[in-house]
Amino acid sequence: MPNRTHQIFTGKTFKVPTHIVRLDSKSTHGWQLRYGTSKLFSDHTSDGSGAAKSLKAAKEELALRLEKLPAPTGLRVDTRKGKLNNMPLGISGPVSRVRAGRGVTQHYLQVTFPMFGSKPVNRSIYIATEATLTKEKYDQAMEKAIALRASGVRKFKLASTKVQRGEPLPAPAAPAKKVAAKKAAVKAAVKAVAAPKAVAKKAVAKKAVAKKAVAKKAAGPAKPSKVSMKSLVKPVKAAKAAPKAVAKKAAKPAVKAAAKPVVKAAKKAAKKVAKQVAKQVAKKATVVTKPAKAVKSAKARKSK
Repeated sequence: MPNRTHQIFTGKTFKVPTHIVRLDSKSTHGWQLRYGTSKLFSDHTSDGSGAAKSLKAAKEELALRLEKLPAPTGLRVDTRKGKLNNMPLGISGPVSRVRAGRGVTQHYLQVTFPMFGSKPVNRSIYIATEATLTKEKYDQAMEKAIALRASGVRKFKLASTKVQRGEPLPAPAAPAKKVAAKKAAVKAAVKAVAAPKAVAKKAVAKKAVAKKAVAKKAAGPAKPSKVSMKSLVKPVKAAKAAPKAVAKKAAKPAVKAAAKPVVKAAKKAAKKVAKQVAKQVAKKATVVTKPAKAVKSAKARKSK
């Protein structure tokens, strides 16, 4: 905790920590502790001779309170009287925005909370669009905003208390760019370590291939590999069938040449038979038609 030098009315100086104040008046001489509820530690003397003893007592009480009580932050606890809306502390809005390229109105709540060692932080809590806005969605967004504000204030108070007690603060989170740069550096280091290993593996593989080639040359000609019966039977069958096919192709022209005169003679005989049958059918037709004509002529004579 930081100390300051303070000189009392007698001219004597003391190192006084924060939260302790000197009071000197006609009726009062002592040190007042202002951490939590205020408390006066009197010198019990009017000449200032008890100032050192009273300061020691005030320091001991301050150490006890630092262990038990949270550090005072100076944050506002209640909303000010002149506030124009009934929003909770640290929350404002709703704020309407129109996103570029969308043309849709969206509503948000604004949340502000302190950040120890830096400027206050502003966050937006999405509620809904103009078309989907309902009381339920508004209430849900308000709950999120209140929880976010409470979380920020709690972290600020915790950090303040740790500083007051002299405890180390946790390391701040690194920005996203730094994190990405670290990841890239780690990947590059891993590749750099893995590259020699890959080269060594390739060299070992090449050596193994060379050894196999040398061993093959030393062993002489390779033994005939095993052949399956199927692969042997199929070519034999094909070889047997080949001469038959050739003989069939060679015999076709001779068969056709020998069959031509027989076919012609058969055609001539069929034509003669067909002519004879046609003549016989014509003779029968003439014999049948002659009596019919004679009957018709007789009937005609009778009618006359």
